[in-house]
Amino acid sequence: MLFLVPPRTAGVAFTTRSGGSSVGPYAGLNLGNSTKDDPDTVRANRRRVARALGVPEVWGELRQVHGSEVREVESAQELETLCRADALVVRAPGVPVAVFAADCLPVALVSDRMWGVAHAGWRGLSSGILDRAVRAFDGQPVQAWIGPSIGPCHYQVGPEVVEAFRASYPGSPEFWQPDGDLLRFDLRAAARWVLRRCGVTVEDYDPPCTFCDARFYSYRRDGETGRHAVVVWG
Repeated sequence: MLFLVPPRTAGVAFTTRSGGSSVGPYAGLNLGNSTKDDPDTVRANRRRVARALGVPEVWGELRQVHGSEVREVESAQELETLCRADALVVRAPGVPVAVFAADCLPVALVSDRMWGVAHAGWRGLSSGILDRAVRAFDGQPVQAWIGPSIGPCHYQVGPEVVEAFRASYPGSPEFWQPDGDLLRFDLRAAARWVLRRCGVTVEDYDPPCTFCDARFYSYRRDGETGRHAVVVWG
């Protein structure tokens, strides 16, 4: 069910799609409320994950919009209402937080007293979602894990993606290769570079490609599909 990584002070889990009750295009452990899956089935899938991790069944989450807004919270009560944002940083002990993806980067961020999650597609990455999420840690040393996401082997993009990244990060390395009229963009390498540029310690491993690996949901591969998650707790 879960792809786990060992953290320093908080728990971090990246889920797969195996072990759940969803059917059809969402088959497996779909955790995404934004899909057209049956809401009761999604809740049951989330309960299964919560029990496996030993965390509360209610998670802090966001209405993800592929943007650069970061929400910072101090208590569990502040998480009762969804807001439009793509990163969540908390100082509330015992509150699990999660973001959901099906090709975009799910990122876990952990310091000694805080933890958070970020959802980074190319728009969010170019808009500075990771920079802003790291700044919310108020200068504390941060460790990051990049989860399963689409790899450069299958991430074909138009020139507007490269132009947006270059505009935000002039002088960056080139994280793309020509592929006919398009480009293959290495979203994971670009995110690592951005995080390390912010002073973050990034776990140096190559996450599975969601397009290649059938254990994960992939919008580009399947179209209508479910969502896996990164869940972080302390």
